[in-house]
Amino acid sequence: SLSLSLSLHHIENVAQIDAILTYHNNSLLCKNSNLENLEHPQERNVDREEKRPLQSTMLLRKQQEMALVDEELEMKRREFASRMTKCTSKKEELQAQQRKIRERVEKFDRFVRDNELKRERALQKISHEKKQQALKEQELIALKGVCSDLLRKYIIYNIYCILYIVQCTLYNVQYTIYIINYVLPQ
Repeated sequence: SLSLSLSLHHIENVAQIDAILTYHNNSLLCKNSNLENLEHPQERNVDREEKRPLQSTMLLRKQQEMALVDEELEMKRREFASRMTKCTSKKEELQAQQRKIRERVEKFDRFVRDNELKRERALQKISHEKKQQALKEQELIALKGVCSDLLRKYIIYNIYCILYIVQCTLYNVQYTIYIINYVLPQ
């Protein structure tokens, strides 16, 4: 019975348990009949009527053993069912965890892709802005050249204007002197 319970403890398949129990029941029947023959050699000669109570007793013992084995089998079946339920619930938990992990991985992948797109856009924008800045700097250099030309022309024009004004003033002074000297004395 101890070896039976030990062997049943490690078996998790109901079909295997039934096969082992059948094997153990048959081996118990053979052992008991051999033991009774060795223990009671004088009873071999007893007629059939005396053997009947012995056979019925033996049958009752076997039925008791069968009942114990059936109880152990039922207990193992319950344990097996309980383990299967636990395994199923653990499997469902693991599947739920795997779904959560997949969702996190997908979310992280989206995050990485979004950041990569933002980075590419930022690099493109920086490149575009650098090109624009180079163009503006060239334009600024050209405008500085134009401004310096205009400023030089303005200065020349101002000098011309000042000289013209000075010349006009001199002309006015000469004219005034002419009028004072020649026209007024008369």
